[in-house]
Amino acid sequence: MAAQSWLTFKKSAIQSNLNLVLPPTLILLDSTRPNVRTRTMVILSNFLDRIDETFLARTGLSEVFWTAMLPNLSSVPPVTDIDDSVSLLRVTYPTMIKLAKIWYPSPPQRAVPLDTLVRDGVIYGMMFAGDKLKVAQVELDALDLLVREMGIYFVKHLKVLPSGCRLLTYST
Repeated sequence: MAAQSWLTFKKSAIQSNLNLVLPPTLILLDSTRPNVRTRTMVILSNFLDRIDETFLARTGLSEVFWTAMLPNLSSVPPVTDIDDSVSLLRVTYPTMIKLAKIWYPSPPQRAVPLDTLVRDGVIYGMMFAGDKLKVAQVELDALDLLVREMGIYFVKHLKVLPSGCRLLTYST
Protein backbone atom coordinates (compact mmCIF):
# COMPACT_ATOMS: atom_id res chain seq x y z
CA MET A 1 0.00 0.00 0.00
CA ALA A 2 2.95 2.35 0.50
CA ALA A 3 3.68 2.26 -3.23
CA GLN A 4 0.09 3.18 -4.04
CA SER A 5 0.17 6.08 -1.57
CA TRP A 6 3.32 7.36 -3.22
CA LEU A 7 1.81 7.10 -6.69
CA THR A 8 -1.28 9.06 -5.77
CA PHE A 9 0.89 11.97 -4.75
CA LYS A 10 2.70 12.07 -8.10
CA LYS A 11 0.23 13.65 -10.51
CA SER A 12 2.14 12.70 -13.66
CA ALA A 13 2.52 9.11 -12.51
CA ILE A 14 -1.18 8.48 -11.98
CA GLN A 15 -2.33 8.31 -15.57
CA SER A 16 0.77 6.62 -16.89
CA ASN A 17 0.70 3.92 -14.20
CA LEU A 18 -3.03 3.53 -13.87
CA ASN A 19 -2.92 -0.01 -15.19
CA LEU A 20 -0.58 -0.90 -12.30
CA VAL A 21 -2.38 1.03 -9.59
CA LEU A 22 -6.06 0.49 -10.30
CA PRO A 23 -6.41 -3.32 -10.03
CA PRO A 24 -4.73 -3.63 -6.61
CA THR A 25 -6.63 -0.61 -5.35
CA LEU A 26 -9.97 -2.13 -6.36
CA ILE A 27 -8.95 -5.46 -4.82
CA LEU A 28 -8.06 -3.75 -1.54
CA LEU A 29 -11.34 -1.85 -1.62
CA ASP A 30 -13.10 -5.22 -1.79
CA SER A 31 -11.28 -6.48 1.32
CA THR A 32 -13.22 -7.97 4.21
CA ARG A 33 -11.06 -5.98 6.66
CA PRO A 34 -12.53 -2.53 7.31
CA ASN A 35 -9.15 -0.99 8.20
CA VAL A 36 -7.82 -1.99 4.77
CA ARG A 37 -10.85 -0.47 3.07
CA THR A 38 -10.44 2.72 5.13
CA ARG A 39 -6.82 3.09 4.02
CA THR A 40 -7.82 2.37 0.42
CA MET A 41 -10.49 5.06 0.60
CA VAL A 42 -7.82 7.54 1.69
CA ILE A 43 -5.74 6.51 -1.31
CA LEU A 44 -8.74 6.94 -3.64
CA SER A 45 -9.47 10.34 -2.14
CA ASN A 46 -5.89 11.42 -2.86
CA PHE A 47 -6.20 9.94 -6.33
CA LEU A 48 -9.37 11.96 -7.02
CA ASP A 49 -7.67 15.14 -5.84
CA ARG A 50 -4.94 14.69 -8.42
CA ILE A 51 -6.65 13.16 -11.43
CA ASP A 52 -7.83 15.12 -14.44
CA GLU A 53 -11.64 15.21 -14.51
CA THR A 54 -11.75 14.61 -18.25
CA PHE A 55 -9.67 11.48 -17.76
CA LEU A 56 -12.35 9.91 -15.57
CA ALA A 57 -15.04 10.86 -18.07
CA ARG A 58 -13.05 9.46 -20.99
CA THR A 59 -12.26 6.15 -19.31
CA GLY A 60 -15.56 5.55 -17.53
CA LEU A 61 -13.74 4.94 -14.25
CA SER A 62 -16.14 7.11 -12.27
CA GLU A 63 -18.79 4.42 -12.34
CA VAL A 64 -16.23 1.73 -11.50
CA PHE A 65 -15.05 3.69 -8.45
CA TRP A 66 -18.60 4.51 -7.38
CA THR A 67 -19.69 0.88 -7.58
CA ALA A 68 -16.60 -0.26 -5.66
CA MET A 69 -17.11 2.32 -2.89
CA LEU A 70 -20.87 1.87 -2.43
CA PRO A 71 -20.67 -1.28 -0.22
CA ASN A 72 -18.72 0.72 2.38
CA LEU A 73 -21.95 2.52 3.25
CA SER A 74 -23.40 -0.70 4.64
CA SER A 75 -20.44 -1.29 6.95
CA VAL A 76 -22.41 -0.47 10.08
CA PRO A 77 -22.87 -2.34 13.37
CA PRO A 78 -23.56 -5.13 14.09
CA VAL A 79 -21.87 -6.33 10.90
CA THR A 80 -18.82 -4.11 11.43
CA ASP A 81 -17.14 -3.09 14.69
CA ILE A 82 -18.21 0.40 15.78
CA ASP A 83 -14.75 1.98 15.63
CA ASP A 84 -13.98 0.41 12.26
CA SER A 85 -17.37 1.51 10.95
CA VAL A 86 -16.88 5.09 12.14
CA SER A 87 -13.43 5.46 10.57
CA LEU A 88 -14.55 3.88 7.29
CA LEU A 89 -17.70 5.99 6.99
CA ARG A 90 -15.83 9.20 7.87
CA VAL A 91 -13.63 8.69 4.81
CA THR A 92 -16.21 7.15 2.48
CA TYR A 93 -18.82 9.93 2.46
CA PRO A 94 -16.47 12.82 1.55
CA THR A 95 -14.70 10.68 -1.05
CA MET A 96 -17.97 9.70 -2.71
CA ILE A 97 -19.17 13.31 -2.70
CA LYS A 98 -15.86 14.32 -4.28
CA LEU A 99 -16.30 11.63 -6.96
CA ALA A 100 -19.88 12.78 -7.65
CA LYS A 101 -18.64 16.35 -8.15
CA ILE A 102 -16.03 15.14 -10.65
CA TRP A 103 -18.38 12.71 -12.37
CA TYR A 104 -21.27 15.16 -12.73
CA PRO A 105 -20.09 18.79 -12.83
CA SER A 106 -23.59 20.30 -12.87
CA PRO A 107 -25.68 20.18 -9.66
CA PRO A 108 -28.87 18.79 -11.28
CA GLN A 109 -26.96 15.79 -12.67
CA ARG A 110 -25.00 15.37 -9.45
CA ALA A 111 -28.22 15.07 -7.45
CA VAL A 112 -28.80 11.52 -8.75
CA PRO A 113 -25.70 9.89 -7.21
CA LEU A 114 -26.02 12.05 -4.10
CA ASP A 115 -29.61 10.81 -3.71
CA THR A 116 -28.14 7.34 -3.53
CA LEU A 117 -25.82 8.45 -0.74
CA VAL A 118 -28.75 9.83 1.22
CA ARG A 119 -30.96 6.76 0.72
CA ASP A 120 -28.46 3.90 0.78
CA GLY A 121 -26.02 5.62 3.10
CA VAL A 122 -27.46 7.98 5.67
CA ILE A 123 -31.02 6.68 5.96
CA TYR A 124 -29.92 3.04 5.87
CA GLY A 125 -27.14 3.75 8.35
CA MET A 126 -29.47 5.57 10.74
CA MET A 127 -31.88 2.63 10.73
CA PHE A 128 -29.10 0.31 11.85
CA ALA A 129 -27.25 2.75 14.10
CA GLY A 130 -29.70 2.18 16.94
CA ASP A 131 -27.97 3.10 20.18
CA LYS A 132 -24.55 3.36 18.50
CA LEU A 133 -24.18 7.11 18.90
CA LYS A 134 -20.76 7.29 17.25
CA VAL A 135 -22.20 5.84 14.05
CA ALA A 136 -25.26 8.09 14.27
CA GLN A 137 -22.95 11.11 14.63
CA VAL A 138 -21.01 10.13 11.50
CA GLU A 139 -24.26 9.66 9.58
CA LEU A 140 -25.52 13.07 10.70
CA ASP A 141 -22.20 14.67 9.75
CA ALA A 142 -22.54 13.05 6.33
CA LEU A 143 -26.09 14.33 6.11
CA ASP A 144 -24.81 17.85 6.77
CA LEU A 145 -22.28 17.48 3.93
CA LEU A 146 -24.96 16.16 1.60
CA VAL A 147 -27.45 18.93 2.41
CA ARG A 148 -24.77 21.54 1.72
CA GLU A 149 -23.75 19.85 -1.52
CA MET A 150 -27.24 19.13 -2.85
CA GLY A 151 -28.90 22.40 -1.88
CA ILE A 152 -32.47 22.56 -3.13
CA TYR A 153 -32.22 19.03 -4.58
CA PHE A 154 -32.23 17.66 -1.03
CA VAL A 155 -35.83 18.75 -0.37
CA LYS A 156 -37.33 15.48 -1.62
CA HIS A 157 -35.65 13.63 1.26
CA LEU A 158 -37.24 15.75 3.97
CA LYS A 159 -40.34 13.57 4.14
CA VAL A 160 -38.24 10.48 4.90
CA LEU A 161 -35.91 12.00 7.50
CA PRO A 162 -38.40 12.48 10.36
CA SER A 163 -38.85 8.71 10.63
CA GLY A 164 -35.08 8.35 10.86
CA CYS A 165 -34.94 11.01 13.56
CA ARG A 166 -37.63 9.17 15.54
CA LEU A 167 -35.33 6.15 15.59
CA LEU A 168 -32.73 8.30 17.32
CA THR A 169 -35.10 9.67 19.95
CA TYR A 170 -36.47 6.26 20.87
CA SER A 171 -33.11 4.55 21.09
CA THR A 172 -31.30 7.15 23.24
